[in-house]
Amino acid sequence: MARKKKVEEPNNENQNLEKPPPKKTKKKTYTIEEKGIILQNIFSLNHEVFSIKELEKLVPKKSNGVINSIQLKEVLDYCINENMVTCEKCGISNVYYNFPVLQERRDHELLKNQRILLETLKQQTMELNKEHEDTVNTKEQWIMDNETLIKIKEQESNLDFEIQKLEGLLNECDTDGLQNNIKVYKTNSNIIRDNIFALIGYIKTKMNLFYLGDNEFLRHLGIMDTEIELVNEYDN
Repeated sequence: MARKKKVEEPNNENQNLEKPPPKKTKKKTYTIEEKGIILQNIFSLNHEVFSIKELEKLVPKKSNGVINSIQLKEVLDYCINENMVTCEKCGISNVYYNFPVLQERRDHELLKNQRILLETLKQQTMELNKEHEDTVNTKEQWIMDNETLIKIKEQESNLDFEIQKLEGLLNECDTDGLQNNIKVYKTNSNIIRDNIFALIGYIKTKMNLFYLGDNEFLRHLGIMDTEIELVNEYDN
């Protein structure tokens, strides 16, 4: 009679070993520049004036934890230094804001000034080319003024380089987008100005400065007359 082979039981020792825990996903880190853009966008979306205490409550939530209350001061200082956020003294404390309509106006003025500069440089280049042609056509004068010709060519080369830089900057500028944004912000500018004057009235009442006119109050805060005129300029 054949002897039955003993069936070996599977070794479950290895099966009972615990599996290693899954690796945690590495949390993304943000540079100070990226955090500055996030903070600027928070200001732009709200169109309000904030105190530091209000920002300490608002920013961690609106940034989804990217900027916590401890990091806020550092990011805020960066934005102020880069003209991304405006800080104004209000009594004994500071208030912070960023109204896109003001930034759009500054960008529009910068674009206009760059175009004027570009036209000026082109005119100067045409004049230098004319001088160069006149010098070359007169052989004797060209020989006598060889050093002057070299300087003129150097100036012409430098001007060509500056024109190329400005043309590249203008090509990168979304002029149509800027004009469309200006039209959109004009429709909201009156509301923003009303909010500004409402805030001025509130602060004057709290500080017993109601005897001051709105413009005089703004001058006491160190705001320039050109900026005051911009605030008073209602769009129809």
